[in-house]
This record gives sequence, structure tokens and C-alpha cells, in this order.
Amino acid sequence: MIEKLNMQGLYFGLTEGSITTIGIIIGMYASLPIKLAIVGSVLTASVSDSFGDSIGMYYSEQARNSNSKKTNILNTILGLILSKVGISVFYLLPIILINKLEYGILVSIILSFIILTKSFIYLSKKNKKNTKKFLIKNLFLICIVMACSFIIGNILNKLFNKNKILI
Repeated sequence: MIEKLNMQGLYFGLTEGSITTIGIIIGMYASLPIKLAIVGSVLTASVSDSFGDSIGMYYSEQARNSNSKKTNILNTILGLILSKVGISVFYLLPIILINKLEYGILVSIILSFIILTKSFIYLSKKNKKNTKKFLIKNLFLICIVMACSFIIGNILNKLFNKNKILI
């Protein structure tokens, strides 16, 4: 049971952390293409979001009156926090290390697709699902998130620049 809960936290953190981080990176790039702003936004969001998700998961288990031991849910929470913060830092490395911001973001996006693809393949095989369908569906949804993040970032950029709103 502990292994299952740890995998649950790790998969949740990996997937949710990847999608959230790449969404923030793309949205911030479209609205305010400054390395420091992007790095600060991702780190702040990954820490606060992982703790928020963890607390929510903990109380969700409590509300369910689960018979699972307290250490099981705490292991799940720990896996979630470590995977979300770790994946966020991992996706930030190319942005920090590559001088041209656009290239760093492109490398981060490619890394996220590689990691998510590998995890989706593993999960689909583990659950005996059609791997091709599972991949296409989930990667398409991630592309929608990326597109929405970019569009929202662009709208905010145009809105704030048009009205000369200072942040």
C-alpha cells in the first residue's frame, strides 16, 4: 500500500508539476519575457502549489475516513512535494543556463514532452491501456494548456502595454 501511495504522489506531482510549470513558463514568456520574472514565478508557484496540493490531499484522505495509516498519506505528500518542486527546478535549468531565453524555454518544453511521454507510456502499459490513444489524448491536452497559457500571456501583455499600466 505504501508503494502505491508513493507512486500516486510522485505521478500526481510529476504530471501536475510539469503542466503547471510549463504553463507558467509559457504564460510568463508571453506576458513578461524576463528571466528573473519567469524563474521567480515558477519557484514561488511550485513551492506554494505543492504545499497547497499536499494539504488538500491530506485533508481529502481525512474526510474520506480512510483506513490507511497516517504514514502512508505523509509519504504520498512527501513524494508530491519533492516531485513538483524537483520537476520545476529541472525545467528552469535550461532557462537559467542558456543565454537566449527563447532557446531555454524551447529546451524546457522539449524536456517536459519527453518526461511526460515516458511516464504516460509506463502508466498506460501498467494499466493495460492502448498506449497510442493514451499518449495522443494526454499530449493533446497538454498542448491545449500551453496554447491557452500563451494566449492569456499575450492578452495580458497587450492589455498592460496598451493602457500603459505599470506593475
